Amino acid sequence: MKLKITLILSLVLVSSLTAEVELKTELNNLGFGAGIGVIYISGDNPISNASVDQNNIIRVDEESNVRAGGILEAHYLFNTRLYKTDNNFDSIQRFTSSGVAADPVVPGSVINDSAHGVVVSAELGDDIIRSLGLGYIRSWRRLNVNRDNNGKITSLSPRGAAFNLSFLILVEPKVKTLADGLTANEMMPTGDTIRFKNEARIGGAVVFSAGF
Repeated sequence: MKLKITLILSLVLVSSLTAEVELKTELNNLGFGAGIGVIYISGDNPISNASVDQNNIIRVDEESNVRAGGILEAHYLFNTRLYKTDNNFDSIQRFTSSGVAADPVVPGSVINDSAHGVVVSAELGDDIIRSLGLGYIRSWRRLNVNRDNNGKITSLSPRGAAFNLSFLILVEPKVKTLADGLTANEMMPTGDTIRFKNEARIGGAVVFSAGF
């Protein structure tokens, strides 16, 4: 009986010593970010203001189809990585989200982590939300490798915010243009005045954001 008990205890101890310890990474599948985007709107340039000159010609005072804007985004990353220590807690093994082992991470103080996925965005404006977008996101974050007093790896922690780069297709529901019957650089119709209308347009954006 004593022999059996000793054998069982030995197996338990060996199992606990050889088990890898998973380290949490901060590039989680679902995340959020805030940043700034360079936005392009297709079609004729959106108009900010227009007037009539002394010759009764309609002049556009301010127009542009490119602008910068504040962006809020939510993203889902597909290929987040898992990190596990070796048996002695001296180095780290990187695994893909599907569990495939990659090259071991060289022991050090910092890991460069990255992932990519899909992103939805909202551009802030006078009407609270000026445009909505959908696209592709690439995310990067540096992770500190934390060690105890004996130099053994204990955990990973974020070294600052994640940096995200997104490429989006946008829909802007209210793009300001001259109303029907009015054309820039042409005569103002008799008895008419400067009028505007809003129309929906599509566009694109490149967004730089910080994740949290």
